[in-house]
Amino acid sequence: MGPRRSLPEWQVGDIAFLRTHQCFSAADFDSLIRCRYISPKATCHPCIVLAVHNARAIVSPISAFSTENNNFRPPWEQRCHRSKVTDHFRAFEGTSRPNNRHPALRLAEESMTLPKPRASWVYLQHFFCVPFSVLGWFDKSDTLLRVHPDSVAQLNEGIKKFEDDYRLAMARLMASSASSPHKRGSLQPSLHHHGRRHCASTPTYTPATARVPSCSSAATLKLPAAMSVCPPVVGAEQTVSKVPSANVSSSKPTWSQIAARTSASMLQTKCAASQMPRPNVLSAF
Repeated sequence: MGPRRSLPEWQVGDIAFLRTHQCFSAADFDSLIRCRYISPKATCHPCIVLAVHNARAIVSPISAFSTENNNFRPPWEQRCHRSKVTDHFRAFEGTSRPNNRHPALRLAEESMTLPKPRASWVYLQHFFCVPFSVLGWFDKSDTLLRVHPDSVAQLNEGIKKFEDDYRLAMARLMASSASSPHKRGSLQPSLHHHGRRHCASTPTYTPATARVPSCSSAATLKLPAAMSVCPPVVGAEQTVSKVPSANVSSSKPTWSQIAARTSASMLQTKCAASQMPRPNVLSAF
């Protein structure tokens, strides 16, 4: 069992500790938690380093899923985990396996032991790329724990079946320093895939919320005829404008002309309502 190396020289096979999201820097929190690439529940777990590059790593958490209080009941027998695919669980030696299709995971040396040898599972679809800055020492062990190369290869082969997730993790891993996904200011949109939410691989610009001018605004707001709330001025472009007053000149539309299409009382009500502060009803368009 080798001595602990100084951070952040993580190597493939190391068991690191994914710090709690409450300890993340603002930049790491934005790129990992706020954009929903990683669930907060996935943090504060030991994790296996499956790949490393440029101060980033693809990791997969090790979860207990149970305790001695329920006699280390495997997750696929628990109601809260029945949505998970049973065959996607991998178990360390000493932990219950769902079947005999896959060998048990093992540590690099026989003298190494996990703190929960009867409850140490890896769920294949739970993997992601993180910066070294969110990884720390797994302090439940006196020395650095490492996973056997054969088991690391088994996990790396298993995660490839989740193609979209794998491509996203690799894109983050291989990103250059200048376009590192955990840099501040590159908050990315969320996407859905197999019940998980991810971030797109490139930053996007989100425009400012549109402002809805009132009928008294000097700015013109073109609207479909069905959405017009004030009568238009004859001979002018169809825009939101003020309703003419009762003592308008003969060159402007009279109330009798307006009443031919709708009642004056309804028009006054609509324009009065449009001059009041309103929520941003057009932002969804």
